[in-house]
Amino acid sequence: AERVITDPSLFPEYETVFFTTYRPYCDECEIGGKTYLWALQYNEGGYPRRMPKGKAFLQSSTGAPEAIDLGAEFDETSGLPPVSRAIEGAPPTSQGLLLMSKPAPVQRDLHRREK
Repeated sequence: AERVITDPSLFPEYETVFFTTYRPYCDECEIGGKTYLWALQYNEGGYPRRMPKGKAFLQSSTGAPEAIDLGAEFDETSGLPPVSRAIEGAPPTSQGLLLMSKPAPVQRDLHRREK
């Protein structure tokens, strides 16, 4: 059964929450499983209205860091749920997801001082 064992990461400027799920192998004698990265709109649970541009980095129990391109992995036109490809291994049990993205633009005026 798939379960959430890590802390979610929130992007309030995009109204998006990212979290990982873990699905162990069905064979009791086999160690390991698959990890998936989910991206949901935090107030409605559907596809995010705007997806941040950038990458998510996740290191699973295999020790190999995985880079997930947010724009390419999460495409609403595919008709699939907002989940990434399967990553081999278990995710960390605490915060193990690093999201690198450009910040959302802010509505501030720039002031210039003339010499």
